[in-house]
Amino acid sequence: MNSAQTILDTTAIATGKNVQPAAQRRTFQGVVEGSGAVAATLEVYGSNTDPTGTTGTHGVLLGTITLSGTDSATDGFVTDVPWVNVWGKCTAISGTGARARLLMGV
Repeated sequence: MNSAQTILDTTAIATGKNVQPAAQRRTFQGVVEGSGAVAATLEVYGSNTDPTGTTGTHGVLLGTITLSGTDSATDGFVTDVPWVNVWGKCTAISGTGARARLLMGV
């Protein structure tokens, strides 16, 4: 069964929750929405050790999703590596009413 889980939902620079996915093959999709010109940069991390409360202290950068558009933008990537822990970070966000989300599909 396929499903998607939101691992980050923010209107500011933030770190999302640490999740332990059941499936090895995963997709990550970033979405930014707002009014007019919007942009966001999302990073996805993985770790086989305790990620120290999702601070990224022990994380490996799996990918960066850079988004920009008018009213909305989306992009993503797939990974086939079985990291025990994964989480996301929003390192930049701009635009009127901008909201960034990072979804993980399994």
